[in-house]
Amino acid sequence: MNNEMGRFGTGPKFAVLGIVYGVIIFVLHYALFPTLTFMLFSRWMNIALGTVFILAGIPLFIISGIMVHRHIDKGELCTTGVYAYFRHPLYAAWVVLIIPGIVIITGSVIAVSWPIFLYILFKAFTVEEEKYLKEKFGNEYSKYEKEVNAVFPKIWKRYGGIETRYTIQ
Repeated sequence: MNNEMGRFGTGPKFAVLGIVYGVIIFVLHYALFPTLTFMLFSRWMNIALGTVFILAGIPLFIISGIMVHRHIDKGELCTTGVYAYFRHPLYAAWVVLIIPGIVIITGSVIAVSWPIFLYILFKAFTVEEEKYLKEKFGNEYSKYEKEVNAVFPKIWKRYGGIETRYTIQ
């Protein structure tokens, strides 16, 4: 394994494969199965909900990118801000919010496989990133990995001064 990982980690591979898959899915959808769609309650509901997902994902992606690159410049592990809730918020923005938002807006049943494909890519590609981070940051990263989920955040609630953790797996 390299002692250094590129500034963008495995993100570029993830992006290229994700885009290619998305293009193929939508070409198949519109060429062969244009009527194979789903609707929540109405077309406008699909558009509204999908837009909410996308509008939540874009700032998550931007903020995460800014934060991690500031920490990379300092040679530090980023564990604050959005990184306190997910270990991989850059991927979460795409896998959990932006791409599902696009799928909901289009209503394409075939495209439902797109975020699933991206999650599989994420799991495969981040093995390399996490190995690198464990080598570079040692116990600090191991502790962080145990406490913070990868793309689905842990939800904290306070009851009478006692913290209770609800985890979405």
